[in-house]
Amino acid sequence: MAERKNWEEYAFRAKEKAEGNQLEEAIALYEKAIELGCDQEWVYIKLGGIYNNVGKYKLAYVRFAQAIALNNQNVWGYIGAVNALGEEEKFEEALEKCEAGLQFHPGNKDLQFLKGEIRKFLPEIVEEQGSLMEESSKKEQRQVDMKVQGELKIFTKQDYLKELYSSKTKFLVAAIDLEIFQKLKLKEETFQAYIYKLTDIGKGKITVLGEKEVDQDWVELKIVPTFCLGFLTVSEGGEKEIEGLVNWWKAGCKEDAIPPLLKLKEQVDKNPAEFWQLIARETSRETNKIAARLSKIQRQYLDLRTHHENLQNAFAIVEEYLSQAKLPPLQLAFENPPEKQVVKPEPGRINKTLVKQLLPVPSRGLALIELYVAKNYQSATGELRVTVEGIDDKNTLGKWEVPYQNLREGWLGLDLPNIDMGRKQEIQLTVEWLTRIGPAPGLEIGAVQYVPEFQVDLNGEKVNHSLAMRLWSGLPGTRKVVSPYLAKPTDTAELKFGYLGKGTISKVIEVTPNSSEEEMHGIRYFEEGEKILTHPRGGGLTIAMIPFAFRPEANQLTATVETQHPQADQVEYALALITEDMNPEECFEQDNPKLALAYSGWSKVEPQTPTQIRLVLAASAKAYYHIVMATRIPEGKQENLAWATWLNFLVERIEGGGND
Repeated sequence: MAERKNWEEYAFRAKEKAEGNQLEEAIALYEKAIELGCDQEWVYIKLGGIYNNVGKYKLAYVRFAQAIALNNQNVWGYIGAVNALGEEEKFEEALEKCEAGLQFHPGNKDLQFLKGEIRKFLPEIVEEQGSLMEESSKKEQRQVDMKVQGELKIFTKQDYLKELYSSKTKFLVAAIDLEIFQKLKLKEETFQAYIYKLTDIGKGKITVLGEKEVDQDWVELKIVPTFCLGFLTVSEGGEKEIEGLVNWWKAGCKEDAIPPLLKLKEQVDKNPAEFWQLIARETSRETNKIAARLSKIQRQYLDLRTHHENLQNAFAIVEEYLSQAKLPPLQLAFENPPEKQVVKPEPGRINKTLVKQLLPVPSRGLALIELYVAKNYQSATGELRVTVEGIDDKNTLGKWEVPYQNLREGWLGLDLPNIDMGRKQEIQLTVEWLTRIGPAPGLEIGAVQYVPEFQVDLNGEKVNHSLAMRLWSGLPGTRKVVSPYLAKPTDTAELKFGYLGKGTISKVIEVTPNSSEEEMHGIRYFEEGEKILTHPRGGGLTIAMIPFAFRPEANQLTATVETQHPQADQVEYALALITEDMNPEECFEQDNPKLALAYSGWSKVEPQTPTQIRLVLAASAKAYYHIVMATRIPEGKQENLAWATWLNFLVERIEGGGND
C-alpha cells in the first residue's frame, strides 16, 4: 500500500511537470513511478508522448507498446507507436501497427490519416512518385513566380504580406535559392518565395521589396506566419537569409512554435523523390503537433464549457428561488391617474386601430405595466394587443393579447416575463384594437402631457395626453413570471408558463365581501411578498377569486399556502378552477364536479408550515378560467391569528397531465 502511494505521488508530480512544459523533470518522475511498481496505461501513454516530443523515439515506442500490452484496444497507444516508428523511418512496422489499431477502431480518423501518410514512404510508393515527377517535369517546365504582395491582413494598416499570412502558405524558401526550386514541379499554393531585409534585429522589422527593388513601408512581424510549416534552404546564403528572421521569432515565441529550418542538398533537383519524402515527413510531423495542440484546446474548451454550464445551472437555481421568494418587492416608478377621457377606435371602425407612446421610464428594471380600462359593456368581440419593445435594438420585451370579454373597468396588469438586465434604452408601448364585432372598449388617458415625445399617437395623429398608466420596476434578474395574456414570441415558439406575477394576482376580488366593521379585512393583497390573505371567519368560508388567471393550453395549477402566525390554530384550505359561468361560492359546498372544473378538496394546514395544493385538469384549458381560493376554521378551532395566505401560483402545461 505504501509503494502504491509513493508511485502515485511521483506520477501526479510528473503530470504537473509535463503540463508546465518541464519535460525532462517529468520524464524522470514518470520513470521513478514505473520503477516503484506503477503499471498503468495512462502513465505509459503520457511518458511515450513526452519521449516523442523530445525526439527519443525508441523509448517512446517501448512505452506505447507497454500500454498496448495492458490494453490491446488503447487507440492512443497505437497512434503514439505509429508516430514513433515513423520518426525512426520504420515505415513497414508503422503500417502494421496502424492496421492493428484500425482493427479495433476502424473509424478513427487519426489512424486513417497516419496510414495514408506512412504509405507515401514505402519504397514502391516513393519510387512510383519519383518516376511520375520526372515524367511530368519533362512535359512541362513550370517556374515558380516570386510573389511580392502589398497587403497584410493582420498587422497595422492591412497593407502588406498578404500571402505570407494566408492559409495557402506551407513552406517558405529563401529567394537566393529560387533557381534550384524552379527545377522542381512545385504547386504554386504550397511554396512561396519572398524577398525581405532584416534591418533592425532589436526591433524585429522587415521590409518587403517590390519588383523594382523599391522599399515599402515598415511592418513588424511579431509572430510566425500561421500556416508556415517550415523553411527550406539549399545554400549557405539562403540559410543566412532566413536565420535572422527565425532568430527574431525565437526571441518572442515559444521554442515549439518555431517551424523547422530544413537544409536540403544542393542536388535536390536531381532526386525529387528524396525531396518529397523529406517534405512529407516534415508535413506529417507538423500536422501531428497541430493535432496535439488542437486536442489540448478541445479539452480546455470542454472544461470551459462545463464550467459555463455549471454557472448557468447555478444562475437558474438562484432565479428560480428569487422568482418564488419575490424579493425585493416592486416599486412604483411612474403613475399617471385616469382623467375620465377615453381613447378607443371610432364607432363602426372594424379595422385595426393603433396607439403608440414612449414610456417615461427606461427598459432596465421595468417589471409591470398597468393600463386603465374604461367601462366595458362586453358587447364587442376582439382582442386588445399590447406590445413593449426597445427603441434602439427593436427587441420585444413583452407582448400580450387580452380578449375583450376579459376586460373589466379598472387597472389591467401586464407582467413582463422577466426584468430586463440589458443596457438602458427608451421603450415604446404599442396598443392595437383588433375588433371584429361591436364597439371596442377604451383606455382612459391621463392629464395633459407637455412633453411631445410622451404624448399618445393615435393612428398617426398626436393627442395632447399620455395614457393613464402605472409602471412598476424591480431589481433586474430577480423575477421570472408570466401573465395569462402573454403571447407567443413567434408562431413556432413554445408558449411560456410559470408563476403568476403581481399584475395578475393583485387583481384578486372578494367573493365573500369584507365587512366595514372588521379591524383587518379578511381578504387583502400584500405588496410585500405578493401574497393574498384570506382570513377565515368562524362558521363560514372566506372566498377570493383571481379572474381569468388560468390561461388556455395550461393543465396544472399549484399554489403555496401558509398560516403565518405561529400561535394560530389549524386552518383548512381549498382551491378550485371555474369558468366565467360558474358560481365561485357553490364550488366548495360539496364535491360535485359540475360545480367546478377542478377542485382540490379541503386540506388541514398547521401554522407556519408552507404547503402546496395542486389541481390537474383532465384536458388542457380551452379558455381563460378563474382561480378560486377558500379558507375555513375546523370545528373547535379559533379564528384569532388565522392569517391564511396564498402565494406562488404556478400555471403549467405538463405532458401527460391531461388527455390532450
